Amino acid sequence: MNKESQIPQDNSIFPSANKILKTPTEQIIFNKNWPDGFDYSECRTNIENTKFYVTILLQSSYQDIPDNAVSQINQNLDRYEKLLTQIKSQKFNENFVKSKQSIISNLNISYQHIFSHLSNNIPMTYIKSIVEKNGAINHFEEETKNFQNHISQLRKEYQEHITSIKNINETLTNKINEAEQQISAIKKSRSELTENHISELENILQSDKEKIEETLHNAQTSLEKINADSALKVIRPYSLDFKSASDTHLSSSKIWLTCSIISIVLCLSWGIYCLKSNISVGSDIPLLVNYITSKVIITIILASSLIWCARRYKIALHLHTINLHKANALNSFEAFIAASDSQSVRDAVILQTTQTIFSNENSGYLDIEGNNTSLPALQSALELIAKRANQ
Repeated sequence: MNKESQIPQDNSIFPSANKILKTPTEQIIFNKNWPDGFDYSECRTNIENTKFYVTILLQSSYQDIPDNAVSQINQNLDRYEKLLTQIKSQKFNENFVKSKQSIISNLNISYQHIFSHLSNNIPMTYIKSIVEKNGAINHFEEETKNFQNHISQLRKEYQEHITSIKNINETLTNKINEAEQQISAIKKSRSELTENHISELENILQSDKEKIEETLHNAQTSLEKINADSALKVIRPYSLDFKSASDTHLSSSKIWLTCSIISIVLCLSWGIYCLKSNISVGSDIPLLVNYITSKVIITIILASSLIWCARRYKIALHLHTINLHKANALNSFEAFIAASDSQSVRDAVILQTTQTIFSNENSGYLDIEGNNTSLPALQSALELIAKRANQ
């Protein structure tokens, strides 16, 4: 009897079995779209043996197979049939070899499961009554023996793992016991301390408490002094910067004042000239228009120069006054910080100085409306920074 024997009648209990038997082996392992040398010929024996076992399964008495076994057999047959379909439809690409190895591995696993269910649910005597050739029986018995050897090998490996785990568990138990003994010894040595030793330690700590508090107070005083000195060193360059900027703007204001005086003199001279100059009534109209136009343009230029120079003079005096005010605020801050040891006083001076520096003050030289809407938020931020610094 050939392993691809006559296909039994279709049966709804194992639907995938009929699909497996109806597909020729050559159609599975060869594909005309694959290049030469690429096939599944190494799976030929596996596929033919599977068909042989499926044939025995379909020719057996289904009433003797438990329902749960039927379900498991169907699952494995479905998985095997999908693998065959995947082989037939596989396209050759750069991942062909990698995909092929994965399919072969899954095919072998499914084959082992089908063989296992067949040998577990169908009596060997019944299988022998169906098969006509001894070669097939010998092959089936050989597969059964190989499967049993495989199971024995797995049991041996599992036993080795169990023994290894037991050894590890025993080692860990010994280490835990040693640790418990060491802990007990530590507790015992701690309990051996007498009350006299504890009292002696308390006396030593009490005697040194005052020294520690005094040292801590001196350290805090030194730290506050260092912080004050650091603040003064940081602020002093800014005070000098404001004073330098104030002097620069003062010098600039003097220059613009000179320019303004010159512009006034020119405007007055031009005005006197225009009043004394006469033009005859009978002059040509185009000449008269040019004469008047030139005077108007010169007058506008001189007036604009005077206004611009005066404006620049007022701006320079305004910046001089503001920067001088800020420099005086920082100098006052240095004096207050150096004279006071109270942290609350220092914080108040810092807030007031900051308001003076960042506020939009009116110097009297320019019509500027004060806009101090940002000062409350700035004050809150500075108070928060001061609190965090004290912590």
